[in-house]
Amino acid sequence: MSVSITITNAVKRFGDRTVIPDLNVQVKEGEFFTLLGSSGCGKTTLLRMIAGFNSIEEGTIQFNDKVINNIPPHKRNIGMVFQNYAIFPHMTTANNVAFGLKNQKRKKSEIEEKVNEILKIVKIHDLKDRVPSKMSGGQQQRIALARAIVIQPDVLLMDEPLSNLDAKLRVEMRSAIKDIQNRFKITTVYVTHDQEEALAISDRIAIMRDGMIQQIGTPVEIYKHPYNVYVATFIGQSNMIGARTATMEGRRGIEFENGYKLIVDNMIDQVEDGKEVQLLVRPNEFKLDQHGGLEGKVVESTFLGMNIQYKVELYNKQIVEVLVNDLATDIVPNQAKVNLSIHSPTYNVFDKYSETSLMKGVKQG
Repeated sequence: MSVSITITNAVKRFGDRTVIPDLNVQVKEGEFFTLLGSSGCGKTTLLRMIAGFNSIEEGTIQFNDKVINNIPPHKRNIGMVFQNYAIFPHMTTANNVAFGLKNQKRKKSEIEEKVNEILKIVKIHDLKDRVPSKMSGGQQQRIALARAIVIQPDVLLMDEPLSNLDAKLRVEMRSAIKDIQNRFKITTVYVTHDQEEALAISDRIAIMRDGMIQQIGTPVEIYKHPYNVYVATFIGQSNMIGARTATMEGRRGIEFENGYKLIVDNMIDQVEDGKEVQLLVRPNEFKLDQHGGLEGKVVESTFLGMNIQYKVELYNKQIVEVLVNDLATDIVPNQAKVNLSIHSPTYNVFDKYSETSLMKGVKQG
């Protein structure tokens, strides 16, 4: 049975150092919830607090309505998948997966039935009698996943489980993990620093920085409507360009230093003209034009097969990344002058100083 997880005013200290100052988050029953952030942001610390491996100095952690702060890890009914697999090298696949069931004192016939079932689901049933040293990294990670799920945990916790795999295996395994989670509907908290991985598998994502949550939302919400500059620049490729707010023919917008203007209708009403702001521009939102827009010169071009990537130095010396997928045009040579117009279905403008979004409807969580 899956549970919801509610974390209220959680504080974690290591000696005099406060790693998590005051954190609140709720994970819905059965959802795939990802903690995403750079190394040292507190995401693994928080995961270990949920598991019971780290203490909680203040606040509460609840599974449904039950506070679990003082419940030892082995009594929380969690499944855990680690970065280094943590499987027993001397045991066969079947014995590794059966380990938790044996600890639960299940009947031998029940253990055999459940092990066979889960090994078929994770697609390594034909390797049930093989030891881990004779298996690939992806196969070993499937053992770890099967062992965590077979005990029917209330919560599945996964700490950077794919970081030791090569790129092709990571893509394969993240699909397998999501398919299996969908099948069992286990409440899952997943830790990663890989934004593409998070976007691909999550129901919701929490972006963490310095022990605090910057934004919680679906992958689409996080990418299209970032709450602040940190989220905007952490998720996806991005350029932040300075401008000022302005009114143009009765409509709200922004004006760049060189006079180029954009209509941005969905800024909040409280923003006055002349306010210093930053505009988020994804590389594919630039268009190479003959005139108008932002003037610059190409300083580097890279042919990527389906796209051409440019680095363009703007009139103010800022370097921006531009991605063009029109392969009918020739590659623009280095040092050539270009004009960049900006076209986006969802403009994102941020206050220069607070770095928070000035767009209507953008939520932190």
